[in-house]
Amino acid sequence: MFHLHESGRGYVEELKRISRLLGRVVGQIDVLGAFGSTDADGFARRLAIDWHAAPMDLSEPELLELFDAVCEVRGNQELLEYWVRCLALNTGDDRISDLIFWPEQYFGAGYDGRELNPAEMLEVVLSKRRAEGTQ
Repeated sequence: MFHLHESGRGYVEELKRISRLLGRVVGQIDVLGAFGSTDADGFARRLAIDWHAAPMDLSEPELLELFDAVCEVRGNQELLEYWVRCLALNTGDDRISDLIFWPEQYFGAGYDGRELNPAEMLEVVLSKRRAEGTQ
């Protein structure tokens, strides 16, 4: 579809086929949104992920494994984004990507400048959750 889009040709039938395969609507807006920000393979990988079906009951060891995987960059960009989304949903911390990638933004003036390991990151979000009184 990227090649068809780039050449100015239509791809309505291709969108219909992909939508049927995925069981959800993929429209021209999806192609327009991805074109120029990813390649055709990245677009396909992103489509293959069901972003609404993230697990919501991960255990602490599973959360730690996700932190490890993200910090060690064990996947492609799309997979890393999905894992960060899973971490955010399971910890209730919508700023989890700041904690991982931009800790100075997460902690603000209280940041001491040291790099946290995955276990320490998990403890930060669990402590925050306990302090807020949520499980």
